[in-house]
Formats: sequence, structure tokens, C-alpha cells
Amino acid sequence: MRLAQEGTFSKAAAKLNYAQSTITNQIQRLEKEMGIQLFRRGWDAELTGSGQLFAAEIDSLIKHWQYVSEQAKALQKEEIGTIRMGALESVLENTLPNCLRRFRELKPKVSYSIATGNTDSLSLALTQKQLDFALCGEPADPSGYVFDPLYH
Repeated sequence: MRLAQEGTFSKAAAKLNYAQSTITNQIQRLEKEMGIQLFRRGWDAELTGSGQLFAAEIDSLIKHWQYVSEQAKALQKEEIGTIRMGALESVLENTLPNCLRRFRELKPKVSYSIATGNTDSLSLALTQKQLDFALCGEPADPSGYVFDPLYH
């Protein structure tokens, strides 16, 4: 709350680029809606005990909102979350370790789980939405999948 930080309605209004009357009216409406007096008015505006509790809660809400906003931005960039992948055992041993090391460097907040199996079991896990993707051979019926060969 800028008013609590600045100490007067006029200083708060100047910092926020509002008319003093706008700040005064907003505080009065808030106090009326809350049913409590937030400020002792005089030459300076001083928080009441209720106002101090209210200001602390507002600060907490603002910090939480900033956290939630940062998490949403990270999700939009695919920077957090969990990926469920499946792979053939040979891929797990030979190819995946280096890929996962690089992935960890690029996306440190994204976790992953790995299932191993043959092409049929991994295809079934994809169908049942237990995996997000799988590194395996071409399924017997590839019609339900997007299959991109990585090598021949």
C-alpha cells in the first residue's frame, strides 16, 4: 500500500500519478466496504492496528500473486512440469543418458520419469495416456500415433 509507505495522501498520489482526491476516495470506499478504519488521519496518514494487519495481508497476497504469475510464465515457456517418457532398454543405455544430461542443463526445473519396455508395451502405455512420448520401434498399427523415425 503506497499510502502506508509514503505517509501522506498527497505523497502517495504523486507517486502513483493520481489526484489526491482519487486516493482519498479509494481509501474511504475500501474502509466502508471492509467496515474498519485503516488510517488515522491528521497531517500524516498512519495505519491503525487493523490497517497494519490488512497491509500485511495485502503484502502477502501480492507476493503470492507474483509467485503464481512467475509459475504461469514458466509453464507457458515449458520451463516447469513433468515429462513421462518411455524407451527401449537399448535406447536407455546408449542414447538417453547424454540427451537427459543436456535436457537437464536446458530445463533444470522440468522433471521426468522413464518407463522401459518393448514397442508393444510402450505403445499401450501411450494409448492409455501413461506416457507423453516413447522412443521405440514402429508400432504394429501406427494409425493411432504420430511416429517419426529417428534413424534407419
